[in-house]
Amino acid sequence: MTDRRLITVDFASVTGRIKPLHGMCNGPLSPGTDLGDLFTKMGVPCVRFADAGGKQSGLYVNVSSIFCDASADEYDPQNYRFAPTDTLLRAAAKSGARIVYRLGESDGGFGYSLPQNAEKWARICVNIIRHYNDGWAEGMQLGLRDFEIWAKPDTMQDVNNAAVFGFYEKVAHGIKSYNPDLQVGGMGFADYGVMAREFIKYCKKKQTPLDFVSICAYGTAPDSALAGASKLSAYLQKSDMAHLPVYVSEWNCYAEDGTWLSPADKQARYELLHSLPGAVFCASVLLKMQHIQGVESATYYDAQPELSPLCGICDRFGNVSKPAHAFRAFDVLYRQGDEAFCDVQGSGVQAVASIGYRSAAVMVAVSDAPGLLDIRMNNLPEDVYSADVYILDGIKDLALVQTLPLLGMSRQVCIATGKYSIILIKLY
Repeated sequence: MTDRRLITVDFASVTGRIKPLHGMCNGPLSPGTDLGDLFTKMGVPCVRFADAGGKQSGLYVNVSSIFCDASADEYDPQNYRFAPTDTLLRAAAKSGARIVYRLGESDGGFGYSLPQNAEKWARICVNIIRHYNDGWAEGMQLGLRDFEIWAKPDTMQDVNNAAVFGFYEKVAHGIKSYNPDLQVGGMGFADYGVMAREFIKYCKKKQTPLDFVSICAYGTAPDSALAGASKLSAYLQKSDMAHLPVYVSEWNCYAEDGTWLSPADKQARYELLHSLPGAVFCASVLLKMQHIQGVESATYYDAQPELSPLCGICDRFGNVSKPAHAFRAFDVLYRQGDEAFCDVQGSGVQAVASIGYRSAAVMVAVSDAPGLLDIRMNNLPEDVYSADVYILDGIKDLALVQTLPLLGMSRQVCIATGKYSIILIKLY
């Protein structure tokens, strides 16, 4: 028996706005690769810089990579190495993406620890910000606004909450003292747990600056990957911190179990990340995040094909992979502006509709048994007369397969789908 899924859209009912969730960690420039054209096609709205440059290349944006000698004079511009990071941030700014700068360190696979002198470390961070916003030390004027302090403190060994929260407090106050208009947040938690909850309570009690809270979202299925972000959102909504935005700072189809991967496991992971199922995973996560209250920004990890084993948007040579088209499709929704009511009946299907000025769109991700997809679009916008249907499947890469005339205020489209597919309908 063929499964039939029903999607009903009401374009007369606006439920919110489409959020900038199709951001990237690092890029578009990385050692050996320039993904500027791909970033443009995907419409990347935000680039979060964390361990850009790769573990083999010096981790350019890490504070210790810019200020290499912790004992040196932090007021002397000669003690900073900005050039490699300048190149990366300049490329991201040129792409038009908003930049989130993670002020912190990377574990390199062997663990890491908090700076011994938090006050000095905060002054170093301020000078890094001055370099990129105020031209200090032959710098730039990029107008960076969002600064994430540290990342994944809940994976660090031999550290307690008091030390982590006290460190964040000193750095956050240091940055706000320099410029209160800057947005500071953290701490890029690996998951939602006791430390994340206690961190929010601490900042509230101590009136510590906290403009956003960030969390990672890794898992082999969309629901498991987003479980932590969903719980964090629910916690904030139940407290008087519901105004606090959630940034999903890293996400991908991957679950770390603490063991070293065998060559066969690494190959299987690589193939999954670049595959059609990997693309549908990305599409499903993007569409699900749209409906998690409070999630305002998200950045996929990672956009460094030659350096990161988790880059699924293209292979190490820069050839575009299936998941990149999921981001292309979501950008069509995002460019419309507003979200329209969309009801989904049937398993293994996610859908979001958007409406703009004399245009609209519907994006659907299917990750279940083959079947028929019945899309009913009601109250079509005025001056919208045509619908282009695009499909991503095992053969097509978000290719145009059909153009339909639109007559009247309603329209029904029925599409046969495989187990994995993405459908995008552009209405104009």
